[in-house]
Amino acid sequence: MPLILDATTLEILAVALPDAGTTRHWQVGHIAPMSLRVEGNKQARRLLLVVDIYLMSVEEAAPLKLRGQLVSAAWSPLASMPPAHQLADIVPEVAPVAKARLDVTLAAMSQPIPISDERSWLQFLSPAKAMATHDEEASVSAPLVESLPQALKEWLTHVLPATTVAEAIDLALHGPVGYFGPVEPRVLERSGQADLAVDATWLGEADNGAQQGGQTTSILTLYGERHGNWLLHRRNALPTKARNKQETPPLSWTCEVLVTASAKQLVELAGLGTLEKRLFQQAGVLPHARLWPDGEDCESDRDAGADVAGSTFLDLSQLADRPRRHLQAIVSLAQEDKLSPQAIDLLLRVARQLAK
Repeated sequence: MPLILDATTLEILAVALPDAGTTRHWQVGHIAPMSLRVEGNKQARRLLLVVDIYLMSVEEAAPLKLRGQLVSAAWSPLASMPPAHQLADIVPEVAPVAKARLDVTLAAMSQPIPISDERSWLQFLSPAKAMATHDEEASVSAPLVESLPQALKEWLTHVLPATTVAEAIDLALHGPVGYFGPVEPRVLERSGQADLAVDATWLGEADNGAQQGGQTTSILTLYGERHGNWLLHRRNALPTKARNKQETPPLSWTCEVLVTASAKQLVELAGLGTLEKRLFQQAGVLPHARLWPDGEDCESDRDAGADVAGSTFLDLSQLADRPRRHLQAIVSLAQEDKLSPQAIDLLLRVARQLAK
């Protein structure tokens, strides 16, 4: 199976690692899967696999981490296909035959990030899925632009095989990595319903034990389902009466699972109670609200395609010159992070008074 490096990837390696193409200072230490998604439409499917590549220096330099995107060739859908993230411009490159070979391209590469701990990449090793051993001297003697494709090819062959259409479909449906990262089978209990069996990535958990004096009565667990859905497993305790005063009353739990297609839908459906807010902030799907846009949309807004800047834009052109200058000065201070929380609170109080 050939693995192709596009021109942009070669440029990044040449600029970020000046010795990558001509000398032998770097070798691939480890490759870790970060996420896998299925893209396509009714006519074609392809896989997009995000990997972290750890580079070890043959000399004394600190190790580096690269993040790359491996994109498979597109194939015509077969009878059993996983759900796809819609991309209208994908066309089939491979016939809908299970044994048809899929070529893979290293289509994107991030700039290298230095790793402080010389052997920090070892924490990602999985003995059960170790890469096939190869001639270490040969890997050291080859320039990185030659050894990197070979290492990725071996990794795809032995760790995450996707060399044929059948292997790609099996990887998407049953493999060890999904849209949010490594997945594992779980059964989520639901009261009054059949329990839900899913392949999911654990994203976070929160409970109210600290607020209840150590007696936990509510637990929230957030998962990311293999193909991109969000799952919130909510468990609430229903206390029952104890038989006598010395006994601790037993707890009976009621459980439910909320399933949504985006983070924004999940936040809207679950609400923003104390536990929900803490869990969503912990998982990074609920950034702090801002009075003025900072040019970066939160994930939930990206899911829905919302225009944050448009929703908070103020037209000051009709105001008199003096109040307009004052408002512009306040905006400038906020954009420069020179407004303290107390000052913002005071501005909000003034705004409420003016609104009346």
